[in-house]
Amino acid sequence: MLSESLLQKAGIMVINQIGLDFPRNKWNDLERGILSAARELGKGETDQDISDWLSNGLLNRGDLEILINYLTVGETFFFREKPGLDAFKNHIIPGIINERQGKEQYLRIWSAGCCTGEEPYTLAILLSEIIPDITKWNISLLATDTNATFLNKAQAGVYSAWSFRETDPNVREKYFTPAGKNWEIVPRIKKMVTFSLLNLATDKYPSIQSNTNAMDVIFCRNVLMYFTPNQIKLTGKLFFQSLTEKGWFIPSSVELNDTFFTDFTSLKVENGIFYRKLPKSDIMKAIPVINKIVPKYPAKKKPAIQTDSRQNLNPQEKTVDLKLTPDQQFSILEITRLYNKGAYQQCIEDCLSVLKKTTSELKVLTLLIKSYANLGKLGEALEYGDKLLEINNAGADSFYLYATILMEKNEQERAETALKKALYLDPHHILSHLLHGNIAKRKGDHRIAQKHFKNVKDLLSTFNDEDIVPGSEGLTAGRLKELKELLS
Repeated sequence: MLSESLLQKAGIMVINQIGLDFPRNKWNDLERGILSAARELGKGETDQDISDWLSNGLLNRGDLEILINYLTVGETFFFREKPGLDAFKNHIIPGIINERQGKEQYLRIWSAGCCTGEEPYTLAILLSEIIPDITKWNISLLATDTNATFLNKAQAGVYSAWSFRETDPNVREKYFTPAGKNWEIVPRIKKMVTFSLLNLATDKYPSIQSNTNAMDVIFCRNVLMYFTPNQIKLTGKLFFQSLTEKGWFIPSSVELNDTFFTDFTSLKVENGIFYRKLPKSDIMKAIPVINKIVPKYPAKKKPAIQTDSRQNLNPQEKTVDLKLTPDQQFSILEITRLYNKGAYQQCIEDCLSVLKKTTSELKVLTLLIKSYANLGKLGEALEYGDKLLEINNAGADSFYLYATILMEKNEQERAETALKKALYLDPHHILSHLLHGNIAKRKGDHRIAQKHFKNVKDLLSTFNDEDIVPGSEGLTAGRLKELKELLS
């Protein structure tokens, strides 16, 4: 049995590195998880053994991954918690579709803490059922978790009968195929979901790099209950920033607590209460509207880098218009502060003010583009992206940023061209290799995908796991290694 002082120390480490809260009444669970992980890793099980293992307070990624496996519960199933799914199917998605039909037809959804994938695949099935012209829509369905083992199972898409305990047999027959004693999700539904590692307690979001920006709906159910109150409040604020205007946040019914989510407006829809990001001017007029039934959408009737010898894509260089004055330099510091705190609209206004005096400032344009993208204003982001690429100090980071926005607009070929330009400027640009490899994998070009993934692996080998990768908005080399493994 581990001492109380050691369990207290371990509990602090778990909060800081994973975000999970193990108060005194859960120390038995914490002890069981630590000892199981230590046993698997061959660390020993005495107080001294465990103390030596945890002495630095920062576990390496391999040890942390195994510990997470023993501390998190992978218990979920398809079509879990009906009220949230009914609101999604009957109100939220039809409302968005009615608004965007015939305009920019896109949807952005995030399943945060997706476990083994039952929730995001459920959402994909529902979208397939209620959108008859779904192939004409650009749908991004992101599913994240901190547990790589769970994500690997989710990507495989194979489930036992126990995962279907609340699923209509007709749905299972339609969207799954038998795989021995199990069932495998059909390819067209599997392709709708993108799985990625993300730690809600320590990773940066919203971020264009992790595709966690400008979401229409965020599901995060039965996850926040394991966090400390302060971590719940912080996560709620970051979710608020990650949503587009009028976006929805759907927690579990047991996680509803207005004191934690003060930025949101709570609204009753059918048999549940959910949170919405509304401007103050819209709150009062939105409440009576949203409680009415929205008509349903019609039912369905530095190492050696492998390069491409064909690349000849040197971007045209142009000159910068003006030098920055001290006042403008001070404005950039304020703009950076606004961006970092998630005040994207104010950041945009300040950027535009500075750009009236200097049209080619790289830092200002970059923050302007990221702010527009984080608010879901992709047209404006691309407009200023074009301006960004015209200036003479636009480097690989600029072309990578441009490519990520193009991917959000489902313009894959243009994104590939931008990435080739990025890699022409800097063959060692890790993020461009990673995104290019992911695109190639989606297209079924596994040779090109593996070339880029190998480059990522080789380049990351020059970093320590805790090193921040340049241009990644805070992603460590260790985290990118995990992402590469998940993709490849």
